[in-house]
Amino acid sequence: MTPHLASPRFSLAERWVHRGGSGFGVRQAHGTTTLTWEPGDLGWVQPFVGHLQTLLDEPLGELSPQADLQGCAEWLIRALGALLRYAQIPSVREIFVRPMQEGEGPSRHCLIVVPVSRHEATLAGLQWLLACLNDPPDTSALTESKFFALQELLKPYGLRGANPWRLLQAAYDEQYPVMPNFAGMASIGTGVHRRWFQSFITSRTPHLSMQLAQDKHRTAKFLRTLGLPGAQNVLVTSVDQAIAAAKRIGYPLVVKPNNQDRGEGVAADLVSEVALVQAFDVARKLSPNVLVEKFQPGLTHRFTVVEGQVLRVAQHRAFGVEGDGHMTIEQLVQARASSLQDRQRSQRNAIPLASLDEEALGLLDQYGLTARDVPAAGAYVKLRRKDNVSAGGRRITLGLEDVHPDNLRLALEVSRQVGLDFAGVDFITPDVARSWRELPATICEINGSPQLVARDDPEMYKRVLRHVMPAPFRIASRLLVLPAAPSDAQVQRWIQHFSPAESAAGLALAAGIWFGGQAVAGPFPNGYAAAVALSMNPLARHMTVVLTLQEVLQYGLPLDAFDVAMLPWARVDDAPHDQRKSYRQLLSLVIPHAGKMTMIKADHD
Repeated sequence: MTPHLASPRFSLAERWVHRGGSGFGVRQAHGTTTLTWEPGDLGWVQPFVGHLQTLLDEPLGELSPQADLQGCAEWLIRALGALLRYAQIPSVREIFVRPMQEGEGPSRHCLIVVPVSRHEATLAGLQWLLACLNDPPDTSALTESKFFALQELLKPYGLRGANPWRLLQAAYDEQYPVMPNFAGMASIGTGVHRRWFQSFITSRTPHLSMQLAQDKHRTAKFLRTLGLPGAQNVLVTSVDQAIAAAKRIGYPLVVKPNNQDRGEGVAADLVSEVALVQAFDVARKLSPNVLVEKFQPGLTHRFTVVEGQVLRVAQHRAFGVEGDGHMTIEQLVQARASSLQDRQRSQRNAIPLASLDEEALGLLDQYGLTARDVPAAGAYVKLRRKDNVSAGGRRITLGLEDVHPDNLRLALEVSRQVGLDFAGVDFITPDVARSWRELPATICEINGSPQLVARDDPEMYKRVLRHVMPAPFRIASRLLVLPAAPSDAQVQRWIQHFSPAESAAGLALAAGIWFGGQAVAGPFPNGYAAAVALSMNPLARHMTVVLTLQEVLQYGLPLDAFDVAMLPWARVDDAPHDQRKSYRQLLSLVIPHAGKMTMIKADHD
């Protein structure tokens, strides 16, 4: 494609400064660089902007044909954040753009501050956007092709699973302090309010309760012992045992591994020994212990229970097609496979595109249908034996008022008896609006780290976070910025002043961490590392952080907000001449994160 003569040109400076902490109003690790713009006709890029918007989950905002450099830079950062979030890379939504003094010629320059979760992914997304703005794809198909290629490039940097990235994104959106990930765990909140999350296994999740929930056979037996509707199943280790169990229980059946989540290896509504053997072979590859279970007619409903409250009930619907009274099942499947929504789901979640494969054809035959049949308008034809999202299924959020109170109480009782703080109680019933006491119904599984995927309920993760971590979720904090490393005498005075005996006030600086006048950790390579460690200490109710001017400029701020920031000079002109440029940059970095600014009183060592 030949670029339009009047199209704008964008480029980034080679210098890229990365800081692991917050700064410039961006409550996350961030990078700064210079964006250069040679003005041109922005109307030329409008088709690309429109095509990109159709592919993303969130609005980008308008890139007006009359936009100036600042408007272009702000749109660029918003678009980058949307690209990263699509790839399951959490990102704050703050924007910082500072116009710079113009040089010779038509070019314009500005400093941009970009949130960074994964450094390589951020740069890849920026470079992709600039390339598309400089040479816009001229069709929606070409934009989609380039977009999916970028997402494949970003995929290794995204957090695996729906929960981890959506939880952190909700924390960023709700202004919770988020600490770095360690071995797949996220620390949300500071000091005494800090809580660890690994998906929805938390620092308060009982280990024995998780062990019970992960063993489906023991869970079912436990529930039946309590007089609750646990599934009727038999634990087997060989195909002969599976066949014998099937004869004892009777068809139709469900076969699944005993200790796998997310529907791995599950096959439901089996009506023959041939299907049973095939399903056993699949499940046996995932677990030495396999369950043969009585099939319960009806739909699965996931009751999400969080610390004693049902926050959501979602109906699971297995992958299939809905009739329109005109198209055959084969045509409906082809139409679904060609839809943008299904292509996106396939690319993002490695879900196979809609197809009439062996499993689908087997189900059609079982139901007395063929691919050439025309379902009635509104009739749903199921084409998978399990209803998990990972197999192309969908979850439809129900109103709690549409669920019988007995069923809500049942979910609460189950989670209470098992002892989980988070629980996904999977309940199969023909009609969730009727009591489990009136209908054949079964609890088929309890998940101790339930996936909360809720595309029809985008606020779900925020509600869960507010429920388990109500305000306050951060401790009182002070920041002291020094021109240079403190003397031993200064350190001793600050220990007495900021971490007095018998207190829960912590003091952090490169030399170490103190509580109640006693050293508890350190030394650290720098004051930033000490401050991060103190922020995660569950003893702390107040914290004071001491950093040098150069530590702040090199690493950023260890917290996203401080109640008070104490700085060495009231004005830039008060600083020594050789430090004024650095101090001006420090003020831009710190001020957006400080509730109050004050000067450090002069020392008289």
